Amino acid sequence: MAGKRRRSGAARDPLAERPYRYDHEDRIVRNRSALLDAINGHYAAALDRLPVEEMPTLIPRLLKAGLCAGFSDPVSNIVVNTLSYKRLPERKPMVLGRPVDGKTAARRRRSALSRIVADTSDVTWHSPNHSRLRDMRMPLRSLEALVAFLVACFPYLPTWEALQYLRLANADLLAAARLVEEDRNTKAFSLASRTTKTALRCAPSRRGNPSPERSSTGLAGVTAPQFLQNKVKQPPFVRTKSLKNIVVDKIYGLYLQVLAKMPREFLQRRYHRGLLKAGHCYGPFMNPAHNIVLNTVWYDTMFPAEEEYSEVAMICSRTLVSTACRSLLGLVAYLRACFPTVSRQQAIRYLLLAEVNLQRAIEMAGQEGHAMKDKFDRGIGFKAAATAAHHPDRDALVNFYLSAFFGPLPLKACGSFDVQLLSLMLSQEPSTSPHCSFETVPVLTEGASRLLWNIKQDFEAEQNFICSKVNAALKKYTQRTKGPEYDLHVICGLNPYVIKSGVSPLHYGDSSCKIRYKSKYSHVNFLASPRGSHSSDTVIPTLFFAECCNDNDITDEPLCWPIMGHPGRCFHCEYEGVKVVHPESQKYHGRDIDFEEMACKSHSNGIVNEDLVSSGESVTYSVGISQEDCIYFDFRRDVKCANFLNAHARMLEQRHCF
Repeated sequence: MAGKRRRSGAARDPLAERPYRYDHEDRIVRNRSALLDAINGHYAAALDRLPVEEMPTLIPRLLKAGLCAGFSDPVSNIVVNTLSYKRLPERKPMVLGRPVDGKTAARRRRSALSRIVADTSDVTWHSPNHSRLRDMRMPLRSLEALVAFLVACFPYLPTWEALQYLRLANADLLAAARLVEEDRNTKAFSLASRTTKTALRCAPSRRGNPSPERSSTGLAGVTAPQFLQNKVKQPPFVRTKSLKNIVVDKIYGLYLQVLAKMPREFLQRRYHRGLLKAGHCYGPFMNPAHNIVLNTVWYDTMFPAEEEYSEVAMICSRTLVSTACRSLLGLVAYLRACFPTVSRQQAIRYLLLAEVNLQRAIEMAGQEGHAMKDKFDRGIGFKAAATAAHHPDRDALVNFYLSAFFGPLPLKACGSFDVQLLSLMLSQEPSTSPHCSFETVPVLTEGASRLLWNIKQDFEAEQNFICSKVNAALKKYTQRTKGPEYDLHVICGLNPYVIKSGVSPLHYGDSSCKIRYKSKYSHVNFLASPRGSHSSDTVIPTLFFAECCNDNDITDEPLCWPIMGHPGRCFHCEYEGVKVVHPESQKYHGRDIDFEEMACKSHSNGIVNEDLVSSGESVTYSVGISQEDCIYFDFRRDVKCANFLNAHARMLEQRHCF
């Protein structure tokens, strides 16, 4: 025999230890079939509530608009959506005194149910196009509407994952949304948010309703799903990629906090380099933000730049995301070095529930029965973390962690970090001498040197352009609010490809090799403070969002808004995989229409939800060297960057771009 078959009674790994492969097609088929069966039951129950004997016109109205989508239980949603739909002309009422007998009523109900119930063997899991939706029976259209709402409401949510949540919630939309929140350890879902309102429009649009706005306003009111109150807490079923995207977002938020609490003059002159090269969030402190500051200042103090940088007003956002991803890799590696039985999926889950606090994640793993590795010490964990995070000098970092004394970080009166004092303290530590690397940095070829120069020139040109737009937006904001004038602290997020028709192969580099597709707008995050406050150390800068036109010939003034409350979603930034935080209630391109077109399978570029999910995954998994990393190239230490520049220059020369 080629192999032995497992006996039915053979031992297997516990269910919680096995990866949940819900994206397999057989799992998708079962989920859709079970969901359709549940939804069919909801329609049968709704027919028992509706007075179809006295009002036969309710049946065509149900067939047209009776979705089970809404914020009450599914049966109530069907009833409310049916009664609120008034597009069809009403027939003459039944003549009084001639009631329908029991047999006639039963016959009408059976006839209506036969026209409503969907075939549960119709398990096509790919989203149908807009024209096919019109021919679907109402349960299938309801299913598509429920999925459309969830994927429009939550980022990084694949269609097949939405199906699983809906099945667990028995097709109850609000319950499914709460389940997503539980698994993601977030409270981002709000009934009053702009994102939720957009998702509501996506749901009716997807089913082909001729009047989605009208049906949305008639959705049933909110009632707390009873089963959620008694739900036994279980480990999340979501796949590793989805969890990783969510944790990276949390870590990215920590970096924004750190940038806001660093003094502007030191951040722009020195520490932007150390932050992007080695400012990871693992380390000796429980607070991950404090570890970011410590690692940033330590690296800059021990490994100063070969040449002094001019003031930099813009942090490379893609490199900042890559640094956040490396931080997560380091945290996961530490946990798995500590607990041999902890899987990668479990480690990411612990970090999610612990809000990226490594010590709390370790405690959670112990509470769930994982035994710590024999003879484990912090040095093993720190070395595993630094290795996984691609730290520039892991041996020096581990030696520093193990031999230095760590008191509280020096803070100023407003809570900002006193990086100047911290650097002085670190420079006096005898244990912080740098480790000498024995790996020789390759000499850059002529083409690689030219490429490096072009990358730096492109970055400087983009920085100057975006700074001019941001300053104009701040001036306009002051005029609009009649408040104080603002000074730019730092630009910390950029997507220059909002509404475009093509993709450039290089973000920075040789201009002659770029495909010339002009994007219309840029989305920008930046930190700014009221003028004069940055020098008094009394105010923490505010995070702003701006949308600006990329055409210098257009004189319209860009607008900006402070970020308050839950962030909004943006189709264009998610498709580019860029971490730009958007305002929840303000108007910008990519907020509404693109999501609605995507839900209807009618987007002009043919983009579907899975494309957005894949874009987010590709960014969080790209921790290698990029063009942006080369801005901080160190001729003495950056072996990988030198290899990248030489290889990339050869490729460009072969394409005759140089």
